[in-house]
Amino acid sequence: MTTYTQFWDIDGNIRLPRPERTYFDDGADEFKDITFEEKLLEIAYCVWHGLSLYDEVKTTLQEHTSVNESTIKRCLFMYIEYLRSGDFKNISYVILNKKLNGKTGIKQAAALLSDELMLRYRLPANGEPHYLAIAHWKYKELEGKVDYTKPTTVLAIPLTEQEILDINPWQSIYVNPNRSALYDPDAEWLLIEDEKMIKDFNEKTDKEYRFELGMRPEPFNGNPLRSKVVILSLNPGYKYRVNNLVARLLQMIQPIEEAVKQHKDLQLKLSVSSFFCKRNHNKAGGVLSYRDAHCMLDDWYWYDIFEEFRKNAELEPENDTNDIIFNHTSLVQYVGYISKSWKSLPNILPSQRFTKLLIQYLALNTDTLFVISRSESEWKELIGDEIWDMLESENRLVHRKKYDVTNKNGKQYKTTIRTQSFTKESFAGDGFDKIAEKLKKG
Repeated sequence: MTTYTQFWDIDGNIRLPRPERTYFDDGADEFKDITFEEKLLEIAYCVWHGLSLYDEVKTTLQEHTSVNESTIKRCLFMYIEYLRSGDFKNISYVILNKKLNGKTGIKQAAALLSDELMLRYRLPANGEPHYLAIAHWKYKELEGKVDYTKPTTVLAIPLTEQEILDINPWQSIYVNPNRSALYDPDAEWLLIEDEKMIKDFNEKTDKEYRFELGMRPEPFNGNPLRSKVVILSLNPGYKYRVNNLVARLLQMIQPIEEAVKQHKDLQLKLSVSSFFCKRNHNKAGGVLSYRDAHCMLDDWYWYDIFEEFRKNAELEPENDTNDIIFNHTSLVQYVGYISKSWKSLPNILPSQRFTKLLIQYLALNTDTLFVISRSESEWKELIGDEIWDMLESENRLVHRKKYDVTNKNGKQYKTTIRTQSFTKESFAGDGFDKIAEKLKKG
């Protein structure tokens, strides 16, 4: 049985532990060395940790002249069909073979296999090995014909809340963190799984867009597992005067620093009960409460948004014990790392795959209302059409308002309003009222 250390080279790069033809050439002797399940598990482990499956098959084509595109596509289609039905060449294999036959066929097949694997892949946890959950497709017959391209319903994802907590990568070891500080320019708050992709990105991009690693990443504010309303945003913003100067000032007041630091650590573990620290006062900090300090470090951004919403929606006043907004609202970032300005990464981060599973879990197991606050197209692609369409049909997505703009060529297109405010004017349709009613319900 393959051990997990075999998936990493001496430089810490993720890799398939066996020769490429073991996975992508069904005519090779190596292909018979391990079972389909073992092959899929090894591919899944690598994809989860950031390996591009498409890059792997391209390498196979470049390094093995005896392997052609048809061979690789055949293997990819067999893997997909095996995951979907437990068979190797069922009817959807034939459909995919006909549909993905152009130049982009291999790229599409690699992306599809990656998606199918990530729906089923379960990381090692609590001493138990990784595995693939069985989730076969069921197809719908329409007018005597079966549509083999889509299932009848969203795939059942057999994840419990405890499994979500167990596989949460944000609770694992970081690369060289200085846990004694809110800000340290020499620290690297970075998941091991994300390390290579983030460092490669930072090396190749302008300073404006680099991720700032001297402070804790914030993939979550509050606790999505305990929220009625989950805001889907882009990534935390960086301001020198706040993230650097204010953080270093707060570090001079140890009880304040410890309270804020503990809250941010527990957020990463999905273990907090509020969006902000409690408003407890302490002797060392005088009139400055833990919540004030936390909000200062966030530039009072979400606190101001929520307080305006509280007033306009006529919600209960702020309550430190069980606040109607702070205890029942959370935020999930598309990317958890902090930057001054946003620039898209070339590939999905391993940590984003967990985000996808978290949203899917909430979608299938709770009645959570989701507010698409930033980057709707990116979120839709990450979450997947099946879950997105299900949430849409259940009226559980709140969208930002869109308006028409004209480009320099005179062509009109729609764009989303660039605000995260919770006002009637900032949401499409009855979004404002839906959020207010959701929070008012006991």
